[in-house]
Amino acid sequence: MEMSRRSPRQPGRPKIHRSYTVQEVTDLLGVHKNTVRNWLRNGLASLNERRPILILGRELAGYLAKRQKNRKRPCGLGQIYCLRCRRPHRPVSGTARYEPSDAGAGRVRGACPSCAATMYRRISDTGLERERTHFDLPLPSAQEHIAERQQSLVTCDFRRE
Repeated sequence: MEMSRRSPRQPGRPKIHRSYTVQEVTDLLGVHKNTVRNWLRNGLASLNERRPILILGRELAGYLAKRQKNRKRPCGLGQIYCLRCRRPHRPVSGTARYEPSDAGAGRVRGACPSCAATMYRRISDTGLERERTHFDLPLPSAQEHIAERQQSLVTCDFRRE
C-alpha cells in the first residue's frame, strides 16, 4: 500500500454507524497503523482492550474533528498566515500589497518577519476596508484597461513575411 505524504484526514470520512479495526482505519485514511495506535494512546476511544481493537466510527470522526480544530491558528487583525512558519504574523512594514483578483475580492501579500517568505491572504472588499489600517496598505490604483495599454500582453507577431 502506497502512503501519501499528507493524507486527507477528513472527520466526516469514517461512517458513524460502523466499527473499524486498526487496519481498516489505516486503509480508510491512508495513515500508518502506528499512527492509529498513537491516536488510541492519546485519547481515541476503543470498544474494549481485547484484540481485534475495534473503534466506533462516531468516536473516530469526533477525535479527528477535535484534532483538526485544535490545530487551527486563526489570524488576528492585520495578520497573514505564514505557510513556512505555520503561524500567523504581521507582514514586515511596507511590504504589504493588495492585489485585486475578481469582483468583490483580492489578496493581500507581504513578507514574513521571521523567515522572509511571501505570505498571501484572500480578503473581500469589505474585509479590506476593515483591515486597511492594520496592514498599512496603500490605496489600490485603478487597473489599466486592455485597450489603453501601450504594450501588448502577448509577445507574438501576427504579420507574416
